[in-house]
Amino acid sequence: MAFESIDQCAEKESTTSAKLIASHPSLKGRWARVVPIVFITYSLAYVVRANFGFGAAAGLAQTLHITSSQWLCWALSFFSDTSSFRFPAQLMRKSALPAISSFCTGDLGILAALTGVIRNYWLLAADRLLLGAVESFIFPGMMILLTRWFTRAERSRANTLLILGNPVTVLWMSAVTGYVIKEFGWQLAFIIEGLPSVLWALCGTLQSATGGTSLLDYS
Repeated sequence: MAFESIDQCAEKESTTSAKLIASHPSLKGRWARVVPIVFITYSLAYVVRANFGFGAAAGLAQTLHITSSQWLCWALSFFSDTSSFRFPAQLMRKSALPAISSFCTGDLGILAALTGVIRNYWLLAADRLLLGAVESFIFPGMMILLTRWFTRAERSRANTLLILGNPVTVLWMSAVTGYVIKEFGWQLAFIIEGLPSVLWALCGTLQSATGGTSLLDYS
């Protein structure tokens, strides 16, 4: 496929998308292979971004002696940071962005775990700003990946499955994070919930290196 969309290949071969899909073995089973990878990647990215609110409710501000004004400044800078980097992320070379998103998933896990380790406000603020910058590459990368592997007619369904990552993640994350914080404290909660992102990125890299299927194979 050389990272060309199905529609582009169909135009070059002067055939329909359906015939193109049937003639390429690599396109069969896309729903069972591509969508779960995209869904899990985006879900894990949402976990490490959203669990900060649970930590705040569990006493993060009190433990680190963060004032209300510092907290407000921190929250605003995080979301503005994420929004600022999302636009240049979309301008990057599209063929490289999904692979970059895969590596960013591991970086997100590391930065999220550091949230439970750092005890200095300014270092923690820098850590969360970096997390916002790295997280901004995930969603554009997943959207481009779906664009390349699904036809225009299929894209709305594929995009819906990706967006469902947010509400579905909220459902299980609320219960899991609440339990982990209750049993281990908010510091360990950040570390524990950051590890799956690191492991997911490592698994994808190892699978790609050994000839298996991973997010990197679709770039």
